[in-house]
Amino acid sequence: MEIAGQENAVGSGVLREAYSLFWDNLLANNTMGETEFTIPMAPHFTCEDYVSIGRIVTHQFVQCGAFPVRISQESITQALLGDVSPETLIASFLKLLPPREREIIEKGLSDSTVFSQDEIMGKY
Repeated sequence: MEIAGQENAVGSGVLREAYSLFWDNLLANNTMGETEFTIPMAPHFTCEDYVSIGRIVTHQFVQCGAFPVRISQESITQALLGDVSPETLIASFLKLLPPREREIIEKGLSDSTVFSQDEIMGKY
């Protein structure tokens, strides 16, 4: 990738910054989450948009050795492996919530005498 006006740049700093700006913009404007983010299935995204995002992830990893770690672990695991464990799904879901909501759900999950995990997760 070449960036106009950066012919004399050495290293991948400019490229890393370009990727960082892309992710900051995408996550701030198109995602849901508190400490991790998931890219929702949205009507304004086309199939080609998702393919482009996948290509950007791939190119960023190949060119810079970096991966967008703010994308939810569940989303990454699903994309790479095709299957997600229930533990990973719950942990990733909790990271999408604001701290107070996360605390309430964690309390409900830890006290199995009051609610089962299926009852709690069934509400969402």
